Amino acid sequence: MFPAQHAWVWVDCKKHGMGCTFRRIDNSKRVSNKLLFSDSRPSAVLGGQATDVKRVRYPCRSILTVKALGKALDLEPALLAGVAEHAASEYRIAGRKKKPDGSIRLLWDARYPLKLIQTRIKEQLLDRVIFPAYLFGGIRGKSHISNARSHSGAKLLIAEDVASYFPSITAAHVFSIWRHVFGFSKSVARMLTKLTTRADELPQGAKTSPQLSNIALWRVEPGLVQRLNQLGMRYSRFVDDISISSRRKHPLFVIQKVTRQVYGALYRAGFNPKFEKHEFSWRGRTMAVTKLNIDAKISLPAVRRKALGQDAQRLLAFAKAGNFNRTSMKLTRSLSTRAGAAKRFHPRLARKARSIVQNFASRRLATSTNAR
Repeated sequence: MFPAQHAWVWVDCKKHGMGCTFRRIDNSKRVSNKLLFSDSRPSAVLGGQATDVKRVRYPCRSILTVKALGKALDLEPALLAGVAEHAASEYRIAGRKKKPDGSIRLLWDARYPLKLIQTRIKEQLLDRVIFPAYLFGGIRGKSHISNARSHSGAKLLIAEDVASYFPSITAAHVFSIWRHVFGFSKSVARMLTKLTTRADELPQGAKTSPQLSNIALWRVEPGLVQRLNQLGMRYSRFVDDISISSRRKHPLFVIQKVTRQVYGALYRAGFNPKFEKHEFSWRGRTMAVTKLNIDAKISLPAVRRKALGQDAQRLLAFAKAGNFNRTSMKLTRSLSTRAGAAKRFHPRLARKARSIVQNFASRRLATSTNAR
């Protein structure tokens, strides 16, 4: 038998093409999960494995050479090196999204073969990452709904936002992720950084970007979560939306203290808070997390329900008038999407909106048939 203070952990990464090994963990010392997180508490040892629910963890062996990276991704190292050198020019604009403040957000998509490489990076590396419970964006099995549900029953809610989040995630941030979170060598980290960034920033829309954006605050988030837990607060982040709640009310000076801690963590990580998105509310007032009410039960905000009903009546008027122009068609698509989102929380309202959409489609089809 091995001494009580030691445990042997089987790390099986054969399916990743990175080999398998036994790893020895000394339980008598601080367990660091291969990495030194200066702003988080020591990991706990459960069942012989090092775990910490507040940390992002990569459980497989480190990749130290470009050859080993090629083996892990099942791609030729020469291909990786060649694409990495001009990867920044291998993107196209996939869409433009108007933000509430009027500015335009560009969505990017990689061209082949960079898109293939990014798909392999996502499937073979990023999908292996174990994310802490407080992260919800772009993670399998989680959504904006589960994010809102995690704050259900709160009596206090504080909302914060990160300004220009994706453009603020620089190549230096991404390099530190590959180097320190994954534990890869400098040469491998540099290559992966070139393959997953564009013009010194994380391109929104790329396959690898959602998970990298989740890891971007790895240096400061565990410690922030720990400090907020000590204050009786619950923390969650959905991409750039930060929500902090408590099941009891707190005086204003505590709310100010929490805000200072969040802002300080963002500044230390190289980001800026979006001050206009800062708000807090108590039970009895509307409390929304990722655009969902968390009061008595999870639901759409009243303003969104009202807008859905009004737009449904507008579309009905278009159908009766035989007005099948571009505006009405755009409204049809919007209503279909929003009715689908409302179905889980407000089934009657969703059924009514979908019925009007179907009525519009039937009238349009009949008009088109008669015109022939």
